[in-house]
Amino acid sequence: MADRQGVERTVSRLAGGVALMVALLTPFAFAWHEFSQEVSHLKAEARLQADAMTAFVGRNPATWDLPTDRLHAVVEQNRTLDGGSRVTDLQGRVILLAEPPLEWPVLVSRAPFYDFGSPAGFVEVSFSGRGMLLRSLAVLAACVVLAALIYGPMRRIPLRAFDLATRDLQTSEARYRALVEKAPVGIVKQRHGTIEFANRAFVSLVGANGAAELIGLDILGFVAPEHRGEAAATVVALSTGPALQSIRRLRLQRRDGSFIETEMTGLASEENGSWAGQMIFVDVTEQRQAEERLRLSRDRLMEQQRSLSAVLGSEAFGRGGDEGVRLLTEVSAKCLDVDRVSLWCFHDGRRSLRCVDLYDRAAGRHHDGEILPVEQCPRYVQAITTEEAIVADDAVSDELTRELADDYLRPRGIGSMLDVPVRVGANVEGVFCHEHVGDPRFWTPEERMFAIAIGSLASLALERGTRRQA
Repeated sequence: MADRQGVERTVSRLAGGVALMVALLTPFAFAWHEFSQEVSHLKAEARLQADAMTAFVGRNPATWDLPTDRLHAVVEQNRTLDGGSRVTDLQGRVILLAEPPLEWPVLVSRAPFYDFGSPAGFVEVSFSGRGMLLRSLAVLAACVVLAALIYGPMRRIPLRAFDLATRDLQTSEARYRALVEKAPVGIVKQRHGTIEFANRAFVSLVGANGAAELIGLDILGFVAPEHRGEAAATVVALSTGPALQSIRRLRLQRRDGSFIETEMTGLASEENGSWAGQMIFVDVTEQRQAEERLRLSRDRLMEQQRSLSAVLGSEAFGRGGDEGVRLLTEVSAKCLDVDRVSLWCFHDGRRSLRCVDLYDRAAGRHHDGEILPVEQCPRYVQAITTEEAIVADDAVSDELTRELADDYLRPRGIGSMLDVPVRVGANVEGVFCHEHVGDPRFWTPEERMFAIAIGSLASLALERGTRRQA
């Protein structure tokens, strides 16, 4: 509102000045031109009349002293302008008067005449300026009307243009503000470190209840202590001049004291005579977590490969049989970080499963001999013979393993199972089980592949044991 009032005053003054110039200067220039023309004509007439009187005196020296009709006739003969004229001597006595009544204003011009080179008198010529005055007044009236016509458009058109530009600017600002407000990245405007604006994404990043809660606070208060030094340098750079900060990692501290990983950049812009900095924060917590998971997965794969290589090169696995199976259960328990790893083989004409070896990692002991009747878990046994692996993140509720819940899983506190079939030749002769004790656990793809590899090695260990016994 204040901006419009200021613009309106400026535009009104400019329009008024132009209108005043048109209304006054143009009539004044016209009147001055008309006056100059009339004065020039009068002077020329006065000189002409004076020359005629000089010639008359020269030709008629004897009659000069007699103011007669002849002298009047000479003056009348030499007058070229409408108006009045009179002849006077040097003492101001009127020799000849031919001056009809003239309307105001009257213009007068005077010129001397001579008698053999000596001044003898004066000729005065007068003229009515009424026509000149009327013409000037007509021009003045026309210019006043023209000035009024100029003042209105000159005042309204710029104001309409200003209003249009203001509306466009306000619309653009509203769109930009809406874009910034709804942006998926955190955006903060700060001046010398003091927060002046924060969008919804930044409010969510720091766990505040609203943007009003952040206005006036120090931006460095939301930066983890180990990163406040470089954050302060960024704030100083953005507050002292035009700057564009490169992207850098920055940990933010939320209102509840927790931390999140972000990538921050910033740029500065001049507002109201000082520099304000916009800082943009991108939440990379999930990205960092994904990188960490990838690193851990890579490390686990490397560890599993080393373990498998060590198993293949060991003498115990080379001998096969129970000794090779015990090695596999221990290695698998360590690599997959599970409490119970066991090998079960079909027994009694495939009417039951018998535990060949069970390694209890917590106790560091091996057990065997436990029997599980097939009739208690027909769906599970069928899955052993048809599935590549039984992946039960929640073993108690999984459709393939829930038959074991009451008699086997709950009594032992088993929450998850990862089982693979063990084949000897073309037949499935057993199952290699990984049993996680505790809450349900998500089995990763690399863990599944490792379990399948261990199952294949268990098949090889059984075959070697059988051949050695034969």
